Amino acid sequence: MLDPKTVTWEAFEQHVQSCLQHLYDYGFLLTHPLVQWLVPDESGPERVEIFRELCLETIERLRPGANVSFHAKASRDYNILMLRFVSQQSIQEVAQQLSYSERQFYRDYPKALASISGILWERLTGTPVPTPIVTDSAEISLETEVQHAHTGAAEPSAVDLQALLTTVVHDTRLLAEQYQVEVTLSASAQMAVRGDGMVLRQAALALMSHLITRTPTSRLDVDYAASGSVCRVRFRVEPAPPDLAATLEQQSTLQFLVKTLDAVLSTAVTYSSDTQVFEVALELKARQQTLLIVDDNPDALDLFERYLAGQPYDIQSVREGTAAVQIARDTQPDIIILDLMMPGTDGLEIMQNLKNHAATSHIPVLICSVLEMQDLALSLRADGYLKKPPGQADLLNVLAQWR
Repeated sequence: MLDPKTVTWEAFEQHVQSCLQHLYDYGFLLTHPLVQWLVPDESGPERVEIFRELCLETIERLRPGANVSFHAKASRDYNILMLRFVSQQSIQEVAQQLSYSERQFYRDYPKALASISGILWERLTGTPVPTPIVTDSAEISLETEVQHAHTGAAEPSAVDLQALLTTVVHDTRLLAEQYQVEVTLSASAQMAVRGDGMVLRQAALALMSHLITRTPTSRLDVDYAASGSVCRVRFRVEPAPPDLAATLEQQSTLQFLVKTLDAVLSTAVTYSSDTQVFEVALELKARQQTLLIVDDNPDALDLFERYLAGQPYDIQSVREGTAAVQIARDTQPDIIILDLMMPGTDGLEIMQNLKNHAATSHIPVLICSVLEMQDLALSLRADGYLKKPPGQADLLNVLAQWR
């Protein structure tokens, strides 16, 4: 059994987090020390499988009683661990499932990680989790600084990518002049991405600074484009030294910031007129508009989901009109797609309720119905009208006017 004096609690907790993040990565777990510590009597695939089962069983120990609701505070540790690591959902998806903000996720996540780490620590060492030693100066690290700034900021939402990159290029201009790097930014189109603007700005500054200082007397082109729900920011250096990819991997600050954004950083080398071009791509999640679809017909709901698959929309559906009104007030969707023929309260009554309430009057309502009532619906303040079932192109074109 491992002597608890040979590993600090903080280091142990980091080991647990790393293994949870790679729970289905056989190659990573095979050589990880935590796996070897907790499963010392096995090797190879058996060791990894036993360790994975141990993690799943430990998470299950945190499951609350059957009488505790999914959204109750007592369920948070279990839900976060299950959704984030077992189901492999993104931070944004977990926050959405739990019906709270990303900021709240970052407040609750350390407690969930400490819960599972504590159980594994006691299993490994046979001793309780050590009590933290309080000193006059708190531990300061990149992780704590980012976490404090992240949780203290406004709600992470849409970040104007054009404005952010413009300020980053402006702030690195003197550094670029010093290293004789010509920087160009192609940012003609406005685009919004999801996440924490502070973290994204620091990641962009760290990446730009590294590329500039490592590639003097070069050209650095920055641009971006969206594809579905992903926005790809490209940094292209020409000419570039052959070791640039390796030096980027060693930038722990940059890698941590990218990880905090739940983004992906990739590199590639191409050639232009016999000159080596180095490209770094930062893949971010485009800001998804939320659509509330109000329709009692499951076939219609399936049709909308097929049409909108891969598009930058976050879809929520409801089949009952009264519930739709309350959901719209609570969640503030960007757009509402509303059927007219609804059981109980019909679509026109629902729309008037939405348009006459201060909390929802600003939300665009698109009527989609088999009924020929376009003129009436528009006179009652509908923002658009589509014949049901609509074509995919017609639906996307109408929705595009509110992007």
